[in-house]
Amino acid sequence: MNVHPRRRKLIRPGLQLRLIFLFASIASFSLLLHQLLLFRRLSKLAALAPDGGNWIVGRLPQFVYEDLLVSVAVLVGVTILVGLHETFRIAGPVYRFEHFLKAVIGGTESGECRIRAGDEFQDLCSLINQATQAQRDLNMRDLPEESAEEMKKSA
Repeated sequence: MNVHPRRRKLIRPGLQLRLIFLFASIASFSLLLHQLLLFRRLSKLAALAPDGGNWIVGRLPQFVYEDLLVSVAVLVGVTILVGLHETFRIAGPVYRFEHFLKAVIGGTESGECRIRAGDEFQDLCSLINQATQAQRDLNMRDLPEESAEEMKKSA
């Protein structure tokens, strides 16, 4: 059952972009460290070569930088796409919880909080429902009978 269909826009841009930037930064740092270690190892190997070792050492920085740029471009692109996809599973429920709790406080929510299957925080959603049940019941008693019945039917 798809209660609220996913949208293409960012739900919580601050949270999602911060997480994606963190993922991309870690991946980029890992790639940089790998390239530096590879450059160090190849330099030592070229220094041991009997003929042409100096030529290899002179060309290594260019090769390493080109490989680093390609690797960062691919990895950062993939990290952003995967990060966007995965952060929706976190940001969506947080967004839904905020709106649900505001509606409960405002007295306009009579049903239970629901999030999409596959989203994170399913247990938290159940806990929020348990914590807000008394307030939702109280809000239902304060409404006129017709409105209360209509809200029950829509939930």
